[in-house]
Amino acid sequence: MESSITRSRWLTNLYSTVHRRAPDPSGFAYWLGQLSAPGWDRHRVESEFYASDEYFIVNGNSLDSFVWALYRDVHGRQNDPDGVAYWVWRIQTGTSRFEVARSFLASSEHIDVVVTSVHSLVLDRAPTEGELMYWRPRLFISQTLENMVFTLILSNETIQANAKRRLLTHRQ
Repeated sequence: MESSITRSRWLTNLYSTVHRRAPDPSGFAYWLGQLSAPGWDRHRVESEFYASDEYFIVNGNSLDSFVWALYRDVHGRQNDPDGVAYWVWRIQTGTSRFEVARSFLASSEHIDVVVTSVHSLVLDRAPTEGELMYWRPRLFISQTLENMVFTLILSNETIQANAKRRLLTHRQ
């Protein structure tokens, strides 16, 4: 079970990343409670943040700009016109903004962005295709980002790299 400190840090970061502001006390308390509520998890809370009226309004207050913002913020890239048209059509025909946000967040493209960022920070390299395939189902279904970071930090590769750095530093 994850600690309340871990949940609080994650939620504070989510406010900063999605809404680009510090959390307000009542909203923070509400979302912190949701993280412990039956049927709720980080993926659902994150999807709710991206689907929120606040995110929609701040990012242009139109379906096109909402979808464009998801491409930018979730996939870390420019949109493609056909993709925007598809997701706007989906919303116009009954798919909720929540479902669209959840689809973006659950996509292998988003998971690859996250895995690549973490590998770059922890291992100072890009992940292999095998590592991407390993993490794709785990990050969205059962494991948290913290579990991935801890796994990489405690990996033989990281331990050996750190030992090598210490040895080189000691020799100088």
